[in-house]
Amino acid sequence: LLFAAFPETSVDDACDAVYASATPIVDSANDRSKASGSHGALNATGALCYLKAWQFTDMPRNHWSCESVGYAALEGIVNGYADGSGAFGVEAPVTREQAACMLYNYLGDGASAPAAPQGDVDQNQWYAGGVNWAVATGAMNGYSASDFGVSDRLTREQAACILANVSHADVDAADPAKFNGLKGTAQA
Repeated sequence: LLFAAFPETSVDDACDAVYASATPIVDSANDRSKASGSHGALNATGALCYLKAWQFTDMPRNHWSCESVGYAALEGIVNGYADGSGAFGVEAPVTREQAACMLYNYLGDGASAPAAPQGDVDQNQWYAGGVNWAVATGAMNGYSASDFGVSDRLTREQAACILANVSHADVDAADPAKFNGLKGTAQA
């Protein structure tokens, strides 16, 4: 399976991916890991995800996000930088237009949308289709009718609003005091 998906991978890389993605077996009465050298139960999808993530030139093999990044890349939700470096941008912040494109890649199903009305959305740029779709569907609204916020970093509260928009959550009844008390305590 691994070599069919990634013919260029080495045997060592395939083994490392199987080990890295193995699900530990927690059963002290039947634990044979020391005797057998087992790393746990096979997770074939996880191994594929690790191999995909390791194709990015800046992805450390032991990074906590390998399996998730690999999954998102295999699903076409995220890609590396288009500059030819082969880098993913590990630890780099996400811009608003990148977030729009990720949502579009995941949910947009190739749909086209009219040009976003915000003047800072350059229709000749790589992100135009994703931003157009995000604005047209209400997933993202921009700062105003004239400013989407291209090149701005996506903040955590903006991400929360986008997720609520995408899930069509009823946030009108939410008590803002509950959120204010958590300021600065949220975990990544």
